[in-house]
Amino acid sequence: MIYTDSSFLSETKIDSTFEEAASIKYAAIFNEFKRITRFYALFHVLYLGAFLLELFAFLLFFSFFTKSSLLAFFLAGMLLTGFSYFVLLFYFQAKKPEQFLILRDHYLKICRDSLCFEEGTSAYYLAIANEAYHFASSLELQEYNYYPVPKFLETLEPLMQKFSTWCHWKDVLKMKEMLLFASINQHIQLIKIDPSHIEAHASLATTYHHLSKFYIDPRKQYPELEHQWIPPAYFSEEMHEKFKSAAMRAIEEFKILQDYLSNDPWVHVQLASLYHDLEMPAQEIQEYETLLKIVPHDKEVLFRLGILYFQQGHNARALRIYELLKKAKDTKAEELIAFYDAYLPQGYFFESAE
Repeated sequence: MIYTDSSFLSETKIDSTFEEAASIKYAAIFNEFKRITRFYALFHVLYLGAFLLELFAFLLFFSFFTKSSLLAFFLAGMLLTGFSYFVLLFYFQAKKPEQFLILRDHYLKICRDSLCFEEGTSAYYLAIANEAYHFASSLELQEYNYYPVPKFLETLEPLMQKFSTWCHWKDVLKMKEMLLFASINQHIQLIKIDPSHIEAHASLATTYHHLSKFYIDPRKQYPELEHQWIPPAYFSEEMHEKFKSAAMRAIEEFKILQDYLSNDPWVHVQLASLYHDLEMPAQEIQEYETLLKIVPHDKEVLFRLGILYFQQGHNARALRIYELLKKAKDTKAEELIAFYDAYLPQGYFFESAE
């Protein structure tokens, strides 16, 4: 097995009143968030529709307008439409982040008011941080689901999913960022009070790790889903820098945990995952080798380490792992040997034949 949890990383105990209040208010905040973002999408669609309608009318009646003074008024109307759109666009671009911030702070205030923990205690900070984290997690893939289609129009679902993503992916990402930044801030406040609080470091590391995944290609994060459209911004330098920054912060937190809990498999699995995302195979291999010393008979760890060895051209080491899996009659042995040529560049044999 690959370890996805740790014994010391436990949920903060929260009273039922807090959970009920947070759940009810979460639904209200979420609906308000969708209402705000739909309004901005409607704004763009209405102005685009108005401009296209004006352009169509202008082309249709062009011969008539050339013989009339209405041409000047019509052109002025088109210019006014464009001018008013850009004025409102600049206004809304400044207003929207402020609305998101108000929504986030309102939700966190509800959570604080419902807590039975005394302010300043570790349970207080962790409870608020967890709520912000869970809210952000609940927004995963919401940009795909803004406009569900009825069953008799299922053929339009891919088109609507693409439209929904195009309109709302940036808003959903912004809200998730704001929530995780709030969660990170709560963790940091707790660590400033108690620097050796292990659960705080573990939770903070997990939050940074989760944040880093916001900035990678959704096809890598959710390979099992059919993605109709991927925003080009995911391939930009800015997004890569955000991913790298969050991932490196997560690594630093996991290294702190490593100092306290050097033999906890979960810590090394998380570090290996981060190094994999950062495309740092040497460090990923090192983490799996350390993990193998802690759990020497774990077949999944052996399998993943064997793949990494093959991918980096360490075939002798990988074959030793293959023999171990084969001796144990594990079906993963045959899967592993299929990676024997993984270190060769794509199209290697074709190019050699040339």
